[in-house]
Amino acid sequence: MCAATLGVSQMQGLWEVQQLTLEGKEVTPFFARWLEFRDDGSFIQGVGKRIEEIGTWEQLVDGSFNVMLTDGRSSRLNGMRLNVDGDSAKINIIDEGQLLVASLARVQTIPLAAWDMCIGEWEQKNPDDEEQLFMFVDHRYVHKQDGASSSGYWIISTNLQDLSIIEDNGQITNWTISFPADSTMRWLSEFGEQKEFIRAN
Repeated sequence: MCAATLGVSQMQGLWEVQQLTLEGKEVTPFFARWLEFRDDGSFIQGVGKRIEEIGTWEQLVDGSFNVMLTDGRSSRLNGMRLNVDGDSAKINIIDEGQLLVASLARVQTIPLAAWDMCIGEWEQKNPDDEEQLFMFVDHRYVHKQDGASSSGYWIISTNLQDLSIIEDNGQITNWTISFPADSTMRWLSEFGEQKEFIRAN
């Protein structure tokens, strides 16, 4: 197989980023980041259901890939080199003179990010504590507990682990968020307080 076609058929499909290293050192993980390379020469990159880049890809004679966005700008993937081994792959990119390596795994569905998993109706896991939480797509929330209610905005940071609750009165509380099970959401505050919710039926 010539260099101009090496890896092209193998790379087509949906991939999830498993690990990123910069000059051999692991960098902040990109949970739920994915890439899709299509057989029509188009590609999409995103995090969860949020799409970040759309463009085209083609392999050059030297084996590297030309990856361009639909507005004509270069993608952050432009110039990448690819090594595919079955359902695993590695992308090498020179980023500001340093080697960035992304380890990928082939997947069948787009992985969900924390901001996708948050959306819906939740209840306090402790049955003795009547607490309801509604988290909406527009990042608004409504919290009900013991006959009182509050509302505001919820924001998840780019590392997909830090949650900020911003009440309409301006008060902000920060939490670390995790999902130990599909229907369970856990919050841990910076002061050690813990909340655990189950998804309402």
